Amino acid sequence: MFRLAREKNVILLEAVRTVFDPGMEIIKNNMERLGAIRKAAFVFCQYSSRYDSFKEGKEHNIFRRECSAGALMDIGVYSVHMMLQLLGKPEAVRGFSVMLHGDIDGAGTILAKYEDKIAEVSYSKITNSALPNELQGENGVMQFHGSANSPENVKIIFRDGKEEVLYHRETENDMKYELEHFLRMIHGEESSEIHVQRSLDGLELMDEVRRQCGIVFPADE
Repeated sequence: MFRLAREKNVILLEAVRTVFDPGMEIIKNNMERLGAIRKAAFVFCQYSSRYDSFKEGKEHNIFRRECSAGALMDIGVYSVHMMLQLLGKPEAVRGFSVMLHGDIDGAGTILAKYEDKIAEVSYSKITNSALPNELQGENGVMQFHGSANSPENVKIIFRDGKEEVLYHRETENDMKYELEHFLRMIHGEESSEIHVQRSLDGLELMDEVRRQCGIVFPADE
């Protein structure tokens, strides 16, 4: 699809709104203040409104192998993209999944190994989490919350206990930011290549996690 988009001179963009959020620039621009980053955690766990009826036997597309669905593909992808955007492509990954009836994943964890750090991606459609996302450096830790992993509150807690709020906003429709970037790409004011490569890296990473966890879709054939 990306190859065809280039041939037709059009923009194809994966709609991962997290990476276009203005809070992400603030996070990236302040990461060096943490010193050497050694650990990171990216969390997106949201109890699905369809899960209760799924447990009662009702079928939903988001819990069907035939729709190439499940927790990793539906919401884990957001945290994967955030990790790739902030830390780059890892050297190796190890995936673990909680499988539901119908051979679909309801929750999972990805451990990613970098040369000098380790990152954890945690996602779930069958539980909630109150944990923040974290970047842990030798000088301090950066925490940020937000629905769908779009950062709404960003702060640094330094090693001496001092805290500094870097970014705050009330919950809003954060899909507008990816639309603004998309329009700039269409008008030639911004390149889409970095986003294309991150999408390809993300697919490669998630395919490997699915292979390790035995998550197989009919479309894989």
